[in-house]
Amino acid sequence: MPALFRAAVDIGGTFSDIQVLELATGRTCAHKTPTTPDDPSEGLIRGLCEIAERVGFSLDCIEQLLHGTTIATNAVIMSRLPPGALVTTAGFEDVLEIGRHERRDIYANRAESRTLLVPRDRRFGVAERTRANGDIEIALADAEIDRLASKLQAAAVDCVAVCLLHAYANPAHERQLEAGLARRLPGLAISVSHQVSPEIREFERCSTTVLNALLAPVVQHYLANLRDRMAQAGIDCPVLLVQSNGGVTSLETAARFPVRLLLSGPSGGALAAETIAEQTGRPNLIAVDMGGTSYDVSVVHDGRVKLVNQGDVAGCPVRLPMVEIRTIGAGGGSLARIDAVGRLAVGPQSAGARPGPACYGQGGDIPAVTDAHVALGRIDPDYFLGGAMKLDVGAACDAIQRHVAAPAGLA
Repeated sequence: MPALFRAAVDIGGTFSDIQVLELATGRTCAHKTPTTPDDPSEGLIRGLCEIAERVGFSLDCIEQLLHGTTIATNAVIMSRLPPGALVTTAGFEDVLEIGRHERRDIYANRAESRTLLVPRDRRFGVAERTRANGDIEIALADAEIDRLASKLQAAAVDCVAVCLLHAYANPAHERQLEAGLARRLPGLAISVSHQVSPEIREFERCSTTVLNALLAPVVQHYLANLRDRMAQAGIDCPVLLVQSNGGVTSLETAARFPVRLLLSGPSGGALAAETIAEQTGRPNLIAVDMGGTSYDVSVVHDGRVKLVNQGDVAGCPVRLPMVEIRTIGAGGGSLARIDAVGRLAVGPQSAGARPGPACYGQGGDIPAVTDAHVALGRIDPDYFLGGAMKLDVGAACDAIQRHVAAPAGLA
């Protein structure tokens, strides 16, 4: 009987990391391969093929695939989300925009607005009302659903979030809307708050539900491609996706609740730090995960990572249990520029895997953090990615000169 392997994959914005464990011997092997942004599943399967060839096993010997990903994280951080709509109780269309009136940077001369997930012209109110105790005060009429369906169709949205007042106490109207819209607009991705985050606090529940709706087309498309490519490669095994709380979930559940994957990749790193703390006898650690797009920080205190019931991703509150991690858009691929007032600014936009930083020689001409390290000699251009990828020092220096040094008057 051939040896069985367990594989773990973490897909980042720039590179995908793969590790396999031979169950009989405990032998492990790690591998890194460029992410394929147009279809990350392509890079995943390619990486599995490469590591299988290195170790000497066939892909049908993989008995389980553990999958962490920053696909959802990067989509939010870089604002690469499909057009979506919000449906709420009439009169509460602006809850998402009003928020908590928090000033995130008390030293800023001008407070910047939060990330607006859904613009005002795609936020729709329906005539209905449920009281805080769950009693229905205003019933939802079918005519309201007809009117709403027409507006959603005209808005040409890919997804819709339904977050009605006090739906956590009585979800009857949300269920009615979900069923009615599914009949009238088949194929539309619908997220309802009583399933996504059935808790009190309208703004946080609304923000979480909207994020789930906007991420649904992105994550569902990826997971469908992953299923197809696994079948083509002869991989027939369970796939478990890492969630923000450090647990795992199935492909089917992840497709319904993609917001649970927002910290999928970083939470895996935080739990690894917890294991390292136990193995080394150092109960207090700071774990840092710098990828191509994001920079994630977590803390292990007294041997345990901290779990919270609400987090924040790119300024958007997420009312779900998760490992406490701080994420910013500052990775190796984060792009540098001189802004309108002459300051050096970096991120949150990233070069990603394609075209990547200028030093990759794949057509990128805007300098990234990686280009700065290459120009300074901190990264060996001849041994990047284990020597599998050669870097162009001249291209890195030229990009920095044209886009940073010259505009800043340092040429």
